[in-house]
Amino acid sequence: MIQISDINAVIEATNLDVDTATLDPALALTDQGIDSLDFANVLFNLEETFNVKIKDEEIDRVSTINDMVAFLNAKAQ
Repeated sequence: MIQISDINAVIEATNLDVDTATLDPALALTDQGIDSLDFANVLFNLEETFNVKIKDEEIDRVSTINDMVAFLNAKAQ
């Protein structure tokens, strides 16, 4: 089961200038100082790390860390 800490590890591996300890998992990453290009890089790294494909029409469903956890756990089933 994927947890918030797993998503934070991916965000940290993306080498963004953001402290994951300060991120609110319920708020959109783009509302917390992560720009759209960095957000796209996070999604790419999620796909690579968890071996999933996030379709264009699914991007709106993964805007927060909580969304990412739920989405990836649903994909794993």
